[in-house]
Amino acid sequence: MPGATYYTPLASSTRRGPFMPKHDRFRPAWSPGHSWARALALLTMLGTVLVGSGCGTPTAPPVVDKQAAGDPSSDQELKAEIHSLVTEVESVKTTVAELSQRLGRLEHEKAVAARGKAISVEEQLRKRITITFPRNTLEVALKLLSGDIGVPLVIRSGDLQLEGITKNQSFGMDERDQPAEAILLTILKRANPDGKLVYIIENQPDVGERIVVTTRAAAASRGDTLPAALREPSAR
Repeated sequence: MPGATYYTPLASSTRRGPFMPKHDRFRPAWSPGHSWARALALLTMLGTVLVGSGCGTPTAPPVVDKQAAGDPSSDQELKAEIHSLVTEVESVKTTVAELSQRLGRLEHEKAVAARGKAISVEEQLRKRITITFPRNTLEVALKLLSGDIGVPLVIRSGDLQLEGITKNQSFGMDERDQPAEAILLTILKRANPDGKLVYIIENQPDVGERIVVTTRAAAASRGDTLPAALREPSAR
């Protein structure tokens, strides 16, 4: 009958005697309330077991190493970082060369003030200097030399382009305790082994003396006078 509670007699071994109360002689066998409570207890126990074993715990997706997996986007990012670092290194090299050139000019001005007369470019080129680097461009190498001797130095890029020579040509140097002119000639030779690069000394009213790097052909077309070390044997 719905809502009823059914009882079953206790086993004879558990009976207390003929005078045992009725409620002790009988126990509930099944009721709808008992069934739901037991089901809830079983479900609770099952959930505890599953969570304890890790079956019910959500796990995060595995982290994939793009570089190890050969992801093309990772390769592109790495190449971009390398290119950025190379650009920064070149920028630092140029900045150092410019600072060296500026420092050289200041030292030159101090020397002139101390001696009371201008120091000629020829005198500065006889100064013994040291220039070493594993690899640098023609432009940076000349800026370093300019800073060491304290003399302005410029490159006539248009003259070089006519000969197919770029001022970004790179090379290494390891010249120690040599006259500045000898190191300058070595720089020009390393930048162009064919011997097309030369230098001249130019004197302008507004800036004074300076060294100009050009090509032999361009200097000849303008009638510039080359230093003795660069003249042809017949012109010396």
